Amino acid sequence: DEYVIKLSDRITPAYCKPLRKGISDIVYEDPRIDFENRVSIDNSDEDLIIDRLDHMIKKIDVLLVADQLNHGIITNRVRQKLCNIYREGIPVIADSRNRIQLFKNIIIKPNEFEAVASIYGDIHAREIDEKFILDIIQRHYSNIKQPVIITMGLNGSLWYDGKKIVKAKSYPVKPPIDTVGAGDCFMAAFGSAFGAGIPGDKAVAFGNLASSVSIGKIGTTGTATPKEILKRFKEVEELG
Repeated sequence: DEYVIKLSDRITPAYCKPLRKGISDIVYEDPRIDFENRVSIDNSDEDLIIDRLDHMIKKIDVLLVADQLNHGIITNRVRQKLCNIYREGIPVIADSRNRIQLFKNIIIKPNEFEAVASIYGDIHAREIDEKFILDIIQRHYSNIKQPVIITMGLNGSLWYDGKKIVKAKSYPVKPPIDTVGAGDCFMAAFGSAFGAGIPGDKAVAFGNLASSVSIGKIGTTGTATPKEILKRFKEVEELG
């Protein structure tokens, strides 16, 4: 709790997934219900966040940023602070649903639709092929001058550090599956590996492995324990 900021006029955002069960034993997921803030933070709140970041960077090996809310804590001032932290030698990896193009000089991790939309605006999924994504990842690198990750679900993930594009394959998971939270699980696993000194392309492969655990959990979002990841790794090895 050392770095948690408690504000009386804001709520902790929550993504809730109602589960429904009828006569049979089959459990169904209803559409997700989201709870989030509807106003932006003020300057004093920004000052608190930046102050916490100043203290935090003395104790961490990597910083993961989730910018998914319209009125979250990642403002322009905070983004600039994150850029400065990266310059000080702490790896910073950002994930954002609608604003990935606003992050400069740090590692970014959009999925393929976010990566395309940030450059071209909305585009139909069937217009996104592998050749197109290879062009997109290079364009993002040209904009930020730092490594870029693009996750592509069942099609694996890409890592580009300005030298070569490396594709990490995905791992098959038997249905039923639930992809909600897979990106967050990928980020946590990738960040843990990358912060421990694992090269980016191999850390991406580790992220894919962890997310393949997560999507097999119905009713549980974005989790994969070390024990589960190790078990999944042994399963993948046996599959060849």
